[in-house]
Amino acid sequence: MLQQAIVAAPPQAGSTIARRAVEETDARIDVGRDHASWRHLPNSSRCSTLARYLMESAPMSPMRSYLAELRGLIGNRLLLLPSVAAVIHDHAGNLLLQEKSSGEGWSLPAGAIEPGETPQEAVIREVVEETGLTVVPATILGVFGGREFRYTYPNGDHVEYIVTLFGCRIVDDCGEWTDSETRSLRYFGPDEMPPLALPYPVSTFFSQGSNRLVRSPGR
Repeated sequence: MLQQAIVAAPPQAGSTIARRAVEETDARIDVGRDHASWRHLPNSSRCSTLARYLMESAPMSPMRSYLAELRGLIGNRLLLLPSVAAVIHDHAGNLLLQEKSSGEGWSLPAGAIEPGETPQEAVIREVVEETGLTVVPATILGVFGGREFRYTYPNGDHVEYIVTLFGCRIVDDCGEWTDSETRSLRYFGPDEMPPLALPYPVSTFFSQGSNRLVRSPGR
């Protein structure tokens, strides 16, 4: 469990991005083999339903196959990657960061957009895989890229990220992450931020437009 279970209030009705993300996820699950709205299931069932939906949506891990195919053609040369990252706060306004198991330090929950995915779907998938939290993207805080967002992985692969940064709200805590890239998770205040792999402006994480979370009653 990520410290204590922290669940946000539902996104505001006016948030088109968040509403569409939830509705699209509902629709895809409802027309699948579950035939029930995951939002009306108990917490544990809802988390397992969403996790199963995400697994079944991409059983062959298309992004890994896609990247492996590209890397087979270009080797370690620079590759542009459309990506997403999540800004998630606790009730006190602290920022959730992921410690990488590879020793690369701390980062936002983030990842590349898979073929056929929307950015909203990608950030929902990446967050549940890397943190065990189910979120809805409530707002776009910025889009970042360029030379400063180039990165070299330990294996020598060169990438340049074009990142859509989403402010997200937690709607469920599934308790465990499934991505082996995650060593640990921790919330940080603005004055205790560790160095990040990519040079996001820290002020963006703690701006008025980023969505601070509130603790739901009884949680």
